Formats: sequence, C-alpha cells, structure tokens
Amino acid sequence: MKNLILTLIFSLLTGSNLFSQIVLEVGDGIQVEANNVVLSEASDIIENGNGYFQGAIESSLLTEATQFAGLTFSTGFTGTITRTTGNSYSKGNGEGENFKRYYELNNTDGNEINTNITVSCVCSGTNDETLGMNGPYFIYEYQSDWLGYGDGSTGSTVSAQSVSIPSGNSDLVISEGVAVSAKIYLEGPYNKNNSNMNTNLNNEIPLTSPYLEDSRTASEKPNNAVDWVLVQLKETPDGAIVGSRSAFIDENGYLVKDNGTQGIGIKAKPGDYYLVIKHRNHLAVMSASKLTGLTWGSTASNPD
Repeated sequence: MKNLILTLIFSLLTGSNLFSQIVLEVGDGIQVEANNVVLSEASDIIENGNGYFQGAIESSLLTEATQFAGLTFSTGFTGTITRTTGNSYSKGNGEGENFKRYYELNNTDGNEINTNITVSCVCSGTNDETLGMNGPYFIYEYQSDWLGYGDGSTGSTVSAQSVSIPSGNSDLVISEGVAVSAKIYLEGPYNKNNSNMNTNLNNEIPLTSPYLEDSRTASEKPNNAVDWVLVQLKETPDGAIVGSRSAFIDENGYLVKDNGTQGIGIKAKPGDYYLVIKHRNHLAVMSASKLTGLTWGSTASNPD
C-alpha cells in the first residue's frame, strides 16, 4: 500500500519538478505516466515487479553513482541522467517505435569514464515499452560502435562491457533489433507443380540451428517449416557481417519466426543494409541493392 500511495502522488504531478530526498518507488502492477520529473538528491528510481514509470525522469547531479533508473555502472558516474520510456519516443530521424527506452547521460566529471553497463527494464506486463517486443534487446551509444545484447525473447537485462562515456552528453538506447522479411526458394525442395517447397522433411528439422554464427535453439518449430537458413546483414557488398540470425523458411519461401509468423528480428542498429541468406547446401545469395530504413517499428522490407 505504501508503494501505491507514493505512485499516485507522483502520477498527479505531471510536468512538475519534484524535489525530494527519497527514492521514487513504483509498486508492482502500477503504471505511472508523467513527464519532465526531476528528482533532487534521490538515489534511484525503483520499479518493483511489473511496476513501470512511463515518460521522462531526470536525476539531480549524481556523484560517483553506481545506479540510477535501471542503469548500473561498474565505475561510479558523476553527472546527470535523463531516462525517457514509452514506444512513442522518437530520436527525431524517422526511427520511431524502434526505441523503447532512451537515456541521455551528461558526464560532468571532466574525464572519460570507462565502465561496464547493465540496463534492467520491466519486460512483462502491458506497458508501452514492452508491447510488441519479440526479439533480443540491445543497447548502443548512438553514432558509436559498442553493443550489448540481452538473451532470449523476454530477457529483462542487457549489458555492455568496457564502455567509454566521454565528458559531455552521450546516448544509450534499448531496442529490439531491425525487422527483416524476405522470400527465398531453395532449389532442393522446390516443387515446380505447386510453385512452393516440399515440407516432407519437417520432422527431421532439429530445434537447434546448424549455423555457428547464430547457433540458437528454437522454442518451437513451425509445422510448415522447410529448413533453417542463416540471415545476415552487411553495410557494403564486400564488408563485414553486421548481424546474423538463424531462422526458418516456410513452404512459400518466407522467413518466419519460431511460431510461424512472417518476419524476423536481427541484432543490428537501425540503418541501410544488404541482405545475405545462406543455406548449408545451396549457394548464398545477396540482395542486389541495400534495403533502406530498416528499423523495428516500421514495416520490414520484403525482397523476393
């Protein structure tokens, strides 16, 4: 009951600057919606169970802090942190719902901070941050290169090692990867009479992918799956692989999730990519041109 009362007080103060020396704690099952909330001298914001704070919340000046609003640092952080959550948040360059959680860190320490970062989030319930999230979470420093991945489809934490936070503003983002859809036929099982592929070997398909680049074990297998394929993204035709994903293809040639629905997620930043699809005993293929504007929150490209 104590958490519930505190939650209601904060939810009524939308758009206010709150000055408090207590920790903002959201009770299990309670959702608070507010914006531009500033906590002065507060050590943290805690979301219990499925408790969720939606909107923007900003710390006061933190000194050698090891945690705030779901962030954990192995090395103390000095500065301010603003967290914005909810699937309506947009970075401003068309990426829209791809971003489920966003942090701006203002490092006022004067020196670059080298630290390991863990981000914990509420990953169940009905809040905007988790609705529709079906793939692996990842975080990155915007316009830089380091990545940290979550595990599975409903993991509640992601982490990145040896992160350098420069003096000044840096951004952290939690997202789900980019959405990819494609249609491809394998010559071996191709049925020219029906213009699709045979599924008579479906019972022989293992739940574990044969591709070391993403040797994951599926939670289930579609009844109309033909086989595993390896889906990869590249920024240039001859460049390095940016992201890999083992996936099933169905009898009509579509990339499908483990439950048989079309389209998959790949761990990669939003952007433009060449699509590569490999199979263990067929020649690999690559799209003739880049698939542009790949994100999670927009309709996936569907090359044939």
